[in-house]
Amino acid sequence: RVVTNFDGNCSSTNKILFVGAYRTDNVLEEVKLKNMIQEFEASDTINTTEVTLLGFHLESLNEMVSEALCLPRRKTKSLSQIIYDKTQGFPLFVVEFLDALWTEKLLIHNPADGWEWDVDAIDLKEISKSVAELLACKLKKLPVDVLSGVQVLSCFGSHVDIEVLEAAKNYEGNSGTSLMPALDLVVKEGLVERAGPTFTFSHDLIQKAAFDLVPAGNRIPLLQKLVSCLIPCCMLEGGADSFLFVTVDLINRIGSDAVLNDPTQSQLFAQLNLDAGKKFMALGNFSSATEHFKSGISFLKTNHWKDQYELSLNLFENSALAYYSEGNHEQVVIQANHVLSNGKSFEDKFKSDCIFINVIAIGSMDRAAEMLYDRLRQLGENIDPTMIGPQLAFSECVSTRELLSGGQKNIFLQLPQMSDRTKLMEMRLMAMLVQYYTRQKSFMSGYFLCKMIRISLQHGHCEDAVFALAAFSPLIIRCFSDVDGGYSLARTAISMMKFYNSNQLIPRIYWSIYGTVFVLKDPIQSLIDPLLNACRLSFTNGNFEFATINTIQYISRSLQAGKKIPLVMNELNAFANQYKLQSHMSILRLFLAPMYRWLSSLSGISLDSNELLAQLAASSDDVIEVAKVKNEFVLREMAIRLSLVEAVFSRNFRQAAQVLLNYPDIFKALFGEQVGMNEFVLFPSIYVGLVLFQMARETREPQWLQNGINVLATFENRSSLNAWNFEWAYLLLKAELHYTKGETNAAVQAYDLSVESAQKSRLIPKVAIACEYAAHYFLNIGAKKRAQEMIQRSHNAFMEWGAGRKAAAINNLMDLK
Repeated sequence: RVVTNFDGNCSSTNKILFVGAYRTDNVLEEVKLKNMIQEFEASDTINTTEVTLLGFHLESLNEMVSEALCLPRRKTKSLSQIIYDKTQGFPLFVVEFLDALWTEKLLIHNPADGWEWDVDAIDLKEISKSVAELLACKLKKLPVDVLSGVQVLSCFGSHVDIEVLEAAKNYEGNSGTSLMPALDLVVKEGLVERAGPTFTFSHDLIQKAAFDLVPAGNRIPLLQKLVSCLIPCCMLEGGADSFLFVTVDLINRIGSDAVLNDPTQSQLFAQLNLDAGKKFMALGNFSSATEHFKSGISFLKTNHWKDQYELSLNLFENSALAYYSEGNHEQVVIQANHVLSNGKSFEDKFKSDCIFINVIAIGSMDRAAEMLYDRLRQLGENIDPTMIGPQLAFSECVSTRELLSGGQKNIFLQLPQMSDRTKLMEMRLMAMLVQYYTRQKSFMSGYFLCKMIRISLQHGHCEDAVFALAAFSPLIIRCFSDVDGGYSLARTAISMMKFYNSNQLIPRIYWSIYGTVFVLKDPIQSLIDPLLNACRLSFTNGNFEFATINTIQYISRSLQAGKKIPLVMNELNAFANQYKLQSHMSILRLFLAPMYRWLSSLSGISLDSNELLAQLAASSDDVIEVAKVKNEFVLREMAIRLSLVEAVFSRNFRQAAQVLLNYPDIFKALFGEQVGMNEFVLFPSIYVGLVLFQMARETREPQWLQNGINVLATFENRSSLNAWNFEWAYLLLKAELHYTKGETNAAVQAYDLSVESAQKSRLIPKVAIACEYAAHYFLNIGAKKRAQEMIQRSHNAFMEWGAGRKAAAINNLMDLK
């Protein structure tokens, strides 16, 4: 308006130059802009000059890039080609793109060799929003058949594989020969990129603009045509999952309202959603699974529990399971109640009922146990838990052990698979009771394991029978000190996995087999990968009942095997994020955070303060008391044992001794008392023995020495079974005993042998510990040269393990003395 108000009275020497810019694509749509330009051109007092700004040709762009980077054109040609494809050669966009490459370190200056770049990495970089808007404007100028091809492509989202397009190309009922040539043209235009078999829109804005150009009334009919072409591919046996996922995505965009009057299609769409949801469950993608089950339910008819019973049962049952795996317990109750209210039989309701009871157990394991006893009574198994005492449970364990003695355990491999549906349900309910009682450290778990094994011997084996054998194997060791028997039974359980889906069984049995039994026979380093696999499958399967125990076993055994502390801390953070995602906070607060805090104190390494694990580790909550209040017995035990280990590593033996005295229920077996049927021992009692002998020297009270000798006897037995894992600890405790008794020559020999044994077993943390205690002994007897040698070796081993702060403390030992 300012410009048009100037008139011819302006003197020839007082003129103003105005410069403006506009997109030619928009001028026809912007009426005001169009009228203003016409007014300028018609004016006698305004001289207008129009300059058309075009992008660089590839050759000109390469010349500019070559000069900017001071490199020959032949070297910059590949880079220039990508820049041209991403910017259409427009100078402003070229400058922005080059600046982004520099900022994102995709274009790097090397003082020795000049500019360097990775063509493949740059090619993966998305175009800018400005370029996308410019390219989107090209859509309206495309020929009709080409635009139609782009619109079909846009129906599939940001990218799609060529095999899907080939299957859908006849959507109009013709030969579909025009679709692929159309897509080749839009690739040349820069609207779409092709990498191998996959077409991808250059930017989401282009995909959205292409779909928006489909008239609103034609969108659902177009989607339905595409779905009709793809459904046969979904029905093929062994067909690729990609067809199913793509088809169901189109179906859910169509929505249930569009097929309300077509019951056949509605049922088909619900079934395909069920199939896709199950596929996502198998992949561990529970959020996608819940969305597909939800969509499947939306396609059901109003009276679906009557007319579509099996489909309804499957959708709601799987929906409850998916929500449970996702940690959304409120939705579990809602979905399970649909089944419990409409299921026709006890068996039809069974799976949903078990999921529902697991949710109840989160709040009250006692209430969940009551419900399980009630379900067992409905199946004809009338069990009164008040009539089962420790003596009865122990007697059952004795007789069951006799049944499995010698080669009898191999009878399981010859048994048929259990076919009695009632017995299969009884086994599952008892397995749940074992799980609850194990968490409570109750003798009742032993009783039910024995009962499950007897049922299996009578009616055949099943997945829960394999679980029972695996869980019973450590009981044989704890109750009867029968390591060979427990080890052999665990091997039998491993052999029986071949009959079943091992991925489902691994999280249920590896924690006891690899975490508790095999450690007594096999090198500890060989246990780490199976335990990690159990953790991964726990998350993938949504099997969070066993995820906690597998995580505890894996982290504990990894540290004992000498895995580097920084790696373990990264894994702790990864576990924390996974548990947070699934809303399982107890293990995060009561195990992962305290473990992280201890490792941070050893290493001096800390996570970013914004990380949840670091924030929880900074909490001043009494973890042991919190675990007690929450009835998290296993996590409470781990917290107590960790507090002992922390005190020992900081050489605060008075505090460590207080831990032993405060929690006799945890450490009774280590003082020579009878081991209970559910003792859950992860940290080796080497730390207990070290505390006992230290207190024996400080106080001269005989009970400390006697208890230390009891622990030494335990390790002598363990060492005879597995010298690789336990000999170093036996020799170190033996050295501490000689130290306590003042037997110098014997102590020196035992310390040296302990260090040698730990070194031979490649247990780096154990080398560090053995050298540390040897150094203290040599300092005490005035052998400074030997002390200095052991200090240096301990320092080096702690550094290799990643315990930098502990290593520094060891290095200062001579000065402190």
